[in-house]
Amino acid sequence: NLPVIVMQYHHHGRNQELLESLSDRLVFIKKPISAVRITELLLFLYEQPKVNENRKLLRRCDIKNEAEDENVNGDGRRVLIVEDNPVNQKLIRRLLEKKGYEITVANDGLEGIAAHESVRFDIVLMDMQMPRMDGLTATREIRQRELNSGTHVPIIALTANAMQGDREKCMQAGMDEYISKPIDTKELFRIISRFHDSK
Repeated sequence: NLPVIVMQYHHHGRNQELLESLSDRLVFIKKPISAVRITELLLFLYEQPKVNENRKLLRRCDIKNEAEDENVNGDGRRVLIVEDNPVNQKLIRRLLEKKGYEITVANDGLEGIAAHESVRFDIVLMDMQMPRMDGLTATREIRQRELNSGTHVPIIALTANAMQGDREKCMQAGMDEYISKPIDTKELFRIISRFHDSK
């Protein structure tokens, strides 16, 4: 019952979803993909006890590529990643830690709010679709609490299946920037760098 990793440039809609529903052995990954990421995905499949559950998580992996900007230096800046997918958590964390950022991970909006209350972060990466509390609701709550503290942490939305009007919803909720999934790492670093000197 070996898994099959299918590497492709585009999602093939209902046909792909049908294949995924019929077989737990198929894992679809978007190209381009690096050797490092392939290795990580294989380790994730076989080192964890819940193999079938991990295959489902891998299908949701949302990093498009791993191109890096050599000029980016996190210099110890604190980044809060609010994301419910363990694979995305791991990959985004690794990318940012390599550049010198200090990372805290929250699994949903409620955990994100609690983390924001206890630590002064420089940047927040906020997924939109999460259990218990979504990213829009969490952002509104953070902004409301900041009215009392007089602070403003930059919040960058991470949105899958981007639809027309999503950016406007994010901005209305109080977010500062918007990145659609799958995440282009060059775009991620470019946007994060813009907020390095934000207070």
